[in-house]
Amino acid sequence: MPKKKEYIVDVIDALCEFAEVMKEATKEDILANNLEYVEKVASLKEKQEQYRMIMKGCPADRRIVIQGYMVDMMDKHCEEGDCFYLRGYQDCIMILNRLNLFK
Repeated sequence: MPKKKEYIVDVIDALCEFAEVMKEATKEDILANNLEYVEKVASLKEKQEQYRMIMKGCPADRRIVIQGYMVDMMDKHCEEGDCFYLRGYQDCIMILNRLNLFK
């Protein structure tokens, strides 16, 4: 018979999988309905070649610092986005529970 702790892990795994599916659906929705986001993505693609040329001209030590900073910033924003998304998900569950609509 599985222990209670194993059930909790299974539930958490299932919630994480569900949250990942919902995040992908949200991203698809943003791409379909948010013109500003689509424009930002296109703008970044246009700037990518400029970035590469500038980075080629930088000394290696500066390039490493710049790339490390950018990676850390992207990771930070991803973590924040994940936290905000999951917090919203938790808030929805709490609201449904308090309204006795979540069974």
